[in-house]
Amino acid sequence: MYENRISWKDVAESFLEHHNKLMRKPIERDSDKRVIFRNLPYWFRERGIDQDKAYELMPHFIMYFKNNDKHKKHDEQIKPIWFHPNQRYNMSFKLDKGLKYAIQYLIKNE
Repeated sequence: MYENRISWKDVAESFLEHHNKLMRKPIERDSDKRVIFRNLPYWFRERGIDQDKAYELMPHFIMYFKNNDKHKKHDEQIKPIWFHPNQRYNMSFKLDKGLKYAIQYLIKNE
């Protein structure tokens, strides 16, 4: 019964897979990967999103950042550190924009 359930590890792996496929700067350092695996689930749970929904949103979440990453200093690049508790407060507005885009995309295409 539980073998088909999406885990938070699956969500983090999906994040890395989509990020590294779509963004111009892949996440390769182990320390950055640990930040994602440790803090991405907490960020979604803060917004009331479970792992199944987060997994479904992930491709569209990353696509928001891909669409807005124009090789300029202040564009919407996504960085692992944004999910770290010490940075989350400052960067949540950008992450929330990506989440809003992903949710709207799913609703529009249902």
